[in-house]
Amino acid sequence: MGARTIPRMDAFSTVCAVQNLWLAARAEGVGVGWVSIFHERDIKQVLGIPDHIEIIAWLCLGYVDKLYSEPELAVKGWRQRLPLEELVFEDAWGTLRAE
Repeated sequence: MGARTIPRMDAFSTVCAVQNLWLAARAEGVGVGWVSIFHERDIKQVLGIPDHIEIIAWLCLGYVDKLYSEPELAVKGWRQRLPLEELVFEDAWGTLRAE
């Protein structure tokens, strides 16, 4: 129903499903990687996906020797986490949460 007023709701629901899959996989010792280095048109061509279909997630799943205790991007020094205070606002964008 939400997609009638907000067309992207189906994509948001899909992302929530991916998160649930990810959490369940990690609980079972299965590693998950969200591949973000690809050209969508190439994947569509290889897999025969029609142009009107949006690829939400390209995932790698499998058993691994070890799981990182932190996101791999941080462990490898590619990107550190942003402070929560810079991401959570109260009442309006940019208004920091009162302690």
